[in-house]
Amino acid sequence: MEKFKNFAQKNTGKVGVVLFALIFIYALCMGTPSACLQYYSEYDDFYEVINPINNAILFIGIFGMVFSLLYSLLRCDTRKYYYASNYAWLFIYICFSIFAIIFLIKNISFYQTKYMALPFDQINDYFTAHNIQDKEWLNESTSIFALGYICALLIAVDLILPICTGVMKIKNISKRKNLKPTNSNKQEEM
Repeated sequence: MEKFKNFAQKNTGKVGVVLFALIFIYALCMGTPSACLQYYSEYDDFYEVINPINNAILFIGIFGMVFSLLYSLLRCDTRKYYYASNYAWLFIYICFSIFAIIFLIKNISFYQTKYMALPFDQINDYFTAHNIQDKEWLNESTSIFALGYICALLIAVDLILPICTGVMKIKNISKRKNLKPTNSNKQEEM
């Protein structure tokens, strides 16, 4: 158990950077299928609705990487005893991760619903009729959405690390308080 506690404290920032970098890359890949719809005039509202969601997921990836890096820069990964600022930062990191999970699941689900409602044959016929050869063909593949749900699940699993670190540090505080002699105990000994 001690090895897991040490792993959790030392690697929370590193694992967070990797996972939020995956979210950043995912947002770039997620925008690809909808980008070609800006050329299809009947569904220009689709692109206008989906693009802000895609941009928000991109910013979640960026902010998540920054929060994870700050976790390491504030030396939360090496401190034996945490100060109030370390606990505050750990709390902010946990809250941001929970927000990211909820945001990803909610908006990927919304995107998937809107995307699956598109008439793929009609749109692809339009691209063919107008000689738009360089645009990617749309299809009903949902693998990009599954990847988004997997990213959200990975962040949920990653939450175990900072939560374990916080619980471990709080237990250490209570142990230290129980071990310190109080003034009344010193007076009784004299």
